Amino acid sequence: MSGNLTAPALYAMQHGAHGNELRALIDSEFNEAGGLPRAIELVRLGGGIEQARTLARRQAEQVPALGMLSSALLSLPFGVYQVFVGLCVRVV
Repeated sequence: MSGNLTAPALYAMQHGAHGNELRALIDSEFNEAGGLPRAIELVRLGGGIEQARTLARRQAEQVPALGMLSSALLSLPFGVYQVFVGLCVRVV
């Protein structure tokens, strides 16, 4: 495989019931009609997104500053900055 695969796709290929189909779609570089939407569906069905979120949460818990930042954000009045920074923390 060439290129970079995201964590959700890697998890889905390794642990999902449709891992072989997903791998074939990626190997074909999504040249078939409907290949990319099908790959996204397989990642979702394979639990790749949830597993990647779990990994991100574990990594964030290992960085004390992120935990403190999350706690501080929860104490702020709801607003645009809180939503933006909260999304950034979730991504990290």
